[in-house]
Amino acid sequence: MDDFPELYCISSLKKVSVAGMGGWNGGVWRWGDLGISDLVVVEAGLETKLAVLRNRLVAFGGVHNAKDSVFWSLDLVKGYSVSPCYSCYASSRIPYGPPNKFDEALELIWRLEIPFKIKAFAWRLFVNRLPTKDLLVYRGWRP
Repeated sequence: MDDFPELYCISSLKKVSVAGMGGWNGGVWRWGDLGISDLVVVEAGLETKLAVLRNRLVAFGGVHNAKDSVFWSLDLVKGYSVSPCYSCYASSRIPYGPPNKFDEALELIWRLEIPFKIKAFAWRLFVNRLPTKDLLVYRGWRP
C-alpha cells in the first residue's frame, strides 16, 4: 500500500488476505489479478507501476519449508495475558474520548437535586437520544 498507493486505491481486494489474491497450482503459488482491472489500469496510466508490483511479487517467491507460528510480541517470555493486552489498548487510545460540546451541561444535570427521570430526560435531550424521535425516524417519519 505504501509503495503503490494508486494501485491500492483501484484494487477491489483491499480487505482480503494474501490467500485471497492467488492460489496454489501444481505446488507453485500463482498470483491472481490482485483485484485490479486491466481496463482501469490502462485508463489511469498505471501499467508500469502494475508491472513493477507484479515483478516484485514474483521475485519475492515466499518462504519455503518454514512453519507458521503465532507469538505474542508484547511479552515474549510469558506469552499472552490480559494485562499487557489491556496496557497496549489503553496506551493507544484517547483517555476519556474526544471532548463533548455538552460536557459541562451534562455534569450539571447529574449533580442537580432533581428526580432521576428528569436527569435521564435532560441527558437524552443533550445527546439527541429522545426515544420518540428515534422511533419516528425508524418508522420512516421525518421530524
